[in-house]
Amino acid sequence: MKCLEQEPSDKTAETLLLCSDKPDAVVTKNASFNNSRTIDMEKAVITQSLQIYKPVEIMLSFNGGKDCTVVLHILAKYFQQECLKNFKIPALYIQDLNSFEEVDDFVESSKTLYNIELIKRTGRIKEVLFDITNEMPHIKAIFMGCRRTDPFCGEIKVMQPCDFNWPAIMRINPIIDWKCVDVWNYLKSNYVPYCSLYDLGYTSIGNKNNTIPNPHLKIYGASSMRKKYRPAYELEDDEYDSLERAGRFGFSKTC
Repeated sequence: MKCLEQEPSDKTAETLLLCSDKPDAVVTKNASFNNSRTIDMEKAVITQSLQIYKPVEIMLSFNGGKDCTVVLHILAKYFQQECLKNFKIPALYIQDLNSFEEVDDFVESSKTLYNIELIKRTGRIKEVLFDITNEMPHIKAIFMGCRRTDPFCGEIKVMQPCDFNWPAIMRINPIIDWKCVDVWNYLKSNYVPYCSLYDLGYTSIGNKNNTIPNPHLKIYGASSMRKKYRPAYELEDDEYDSLERAGRFGFSKTC
């Protein structure tokens, strides 16, 4: 899979979002991603959500991964276009005790880049969300980067309340029907910065105890870690959804 080189990320949020107005680049051999059609769908989801919820009633679940990075970029660009560019999107980062430093660093850099209100917590997501709803009772909905190929997400809807016995929050999943190749096409064609681990062969990132680089991207005979694995976006197009989680050991249910 041939991808565009990442542009330097020394941009403000405003110039970064303006950069995504560039014509789409051809970034895969058999790209299934149609930028205008897909983004129109995501804008429709966001527009519908903000007809139901005020901006101050929404939050983003942000763990530094590629999927929620796409959602953050789409949300930030939408707010900018709607003259709400000064609104700080609350972003919940549930930090794992064994998290990668690269993930923590990327989350911190996103705080500055997108001017988000970063809310850091540790613990299980269910308990954290109960705490958040107690501390911030005005939060009614949470945008997430879930896709149908994720664990427990096969039947999830674009808008769906959290499960029984979970906090009473609406989950909004604007990219639920995207494929992994769509995610990479969006990130690359829009020059969106992402966590550096993806360039080291990680395709799905958990923590240090349950994540290794994707073995299907291994370069045999390489002498150093940085040259041992190809970047995540170089999985073959027809391998994305079946091999994306190779290198992950176990998973936990989200809200």
